[in-house]
Formats: sequence, C-alpha cells, structure tokens
Amino acid sequence: MKLILEDNDTFYLHSLKNLLESNGIPALINGTHSVRVVTPFLINQQSLWVYFDNQLEEAIKLIDNPEYEVKNKVDIAEFNKQKKTLNPNKALVHFVLTLCGVIAGLYIIIMVLQWF
Repeated sequence: MKLILEDNDTFYLHSLKNLLESNGIPALINGTHSVRVVTPFLINQQSLWVYFDNQLEEAIKLIDNPEYEVKNKVDIAEFNKQKKTLNPNKALVHFVLTLCGVIAGLYIIIMVLQWF
C-alpha cells in the first residue's frame, strides 16, 4: 500500500476515495476507526492510501485531473469480495493488541512492585 495524502477532512477523503474507486483504483482511508475512543493515545492524522503500489501514480493524476483515464483498472466489486474474505476486522485486532499491551504492562509493574 502507498500513502496518497493526509488530511483531517473526512468528507474530502471519502470523496477522493469514491473518485478513485469509481475509476478502478481500490483505496483505503486510515485513521477514522472508533477504536480511537478506547486508545486515544494512538491518534494520528487521517490518510488516504491505494492498495496497489503500481496505481499510486495514476491515483495522483486522477486526483489532480478527474477527467484522467485510468489505464490499470481493478474490478472493485471483485476486489472488495476478496478483501472481505482475507482481512479481519482491523478495529478488533487493534483493540486486542492494545489490550494485550496493557496487560503485559500491568504484569511488568506487578513484578517490579514485588521486588520492593
């Protein structure tokens, strides 16, 4: 995956994502998941990514010129079907990893306190 841009305007990012996907470039908006309520210390700026590295240049050209004709298109419906079967829920994975980190940290603190 390659980063296209970072922006805090969710509406703008979604409009760009829709533009890309309607022209055969699968895209992802990162940084908008509700997991940030649970882990606010992990907050960073929202960003727009393309899934396939070889589509980055065309994605930038399309954003600069919405009339640009993408040459290396992907069937978005087929891509989304494949993606659903391969990717777990990212928010859940993030939550579980954060929870494991908190538990490991508490365990270390308890072990250190037992020495005193």
